[in-house]
Amino acid sequence: MVTSPHALATQRGINVLAAGGNAVEAAITTVTCLSVTYPHFCGLGGDAFLLISDASGKVQTISGIGQAAMNTSGYRDAIPVRGPRSALTSAATVDALGTAFEISQSQLAGKKSWGELLAPAIELARHGFPVTESQRFWLNFRLGERAYLADVYRVYQVNGHMPHQGDVLTQESLANTLEMLAERGHRDFYEGKLAERIAHGFAAAGSPLTLSDLGGTRSRLEPALRVAYRGGHLLAHQPPTQGVTTLEIMGI
Repeated sequence: MVTSPHALATQRGINVLAAGGNAVEAAITTVTCLSVTYPHFCGLGGDAFLLISDASGKVQTISGIGQAAMNTSGYRDAIPVRGPRSALTSAATVDALGTAFEISQSQLAGKKSWGELLAPAIELARHGFPVTESQRFWLNFRLGERAYLADVYRVYQVNGHMPHQGDVLTQESLANTLEMLAERGHRDFYEGKLAERIAHGFAAAGSPLTLSDLGGTRSRLEPALRVAYRGGHLLAHQPPTQGVTTLEIMGI
C-alpha cells in the first residue's frame, strides 16, 4: 500500500510497486514527487524520518536531521522567524532518502536505480501538474510574508501571477536540481556541484550556512525504540525526535 497527501505522488509510488519495486523504492519516489506536487508542506529543503522493516520484522530507523550552522557569530538577538537568517540548520531529507536507497540495494534486493526512482518527480516538475486547492490556499495565506520569501513566490507563480486551483504549475529549476541528483547521486546535494550552488545561494541570501555545513550533514541509522501495546509493539525514532514522547503517551 502507498499513502501520501497528494494523489499524483501516491500513484507514482504505486507504479513502482507494480513494476516490481519494493516498499523503500516506492517511498523514495513518493517523497520526491511530494517535493514537487506538495511544496507548501514537503520539499527537499527539510528533514526526513524513516522506519524500515524487512520481511523478518527487523526494523531500522533513519533520522535525517540537518547540521546546525557552525558559525553563528552574527546573531546577537533572537533568531528571526522568517527569511534567510532563520535557516540555521541544513536539510537532511536527501541524505535520508539516499541512505534508504543504499539499504534497499544492500539488504532488501532493490531492483530500481536511483535515477529511475527520481524520474517521476523530474517529469512532474518539468511538465507540470494542476495546482490543488490546498496549495492555492496556503500560498495566499502566506502572502503577507512575501518580503521574506520573494523568490519562493516567484517560483510558485503561473504566468507571473498567484495560481488558481487547476492551473498547471511547472518548476524548471526544481526539475534541474532533481536531474543533478539523479545523475550524480544524493551526496551531490552536500558535497558536489549542486552543494556549491546551494552554498552560493546561502551566502547571497545572508544565511550563515556554508558548504562545510552541507558536507557535515549526515542522517543517522539507529535501532527503533519500542513499547508493548495491546498484544503488539509500537515503534518510533530515538531522540531528539518526538518518538519517545509518543511511545510514553501510548504506554500510559
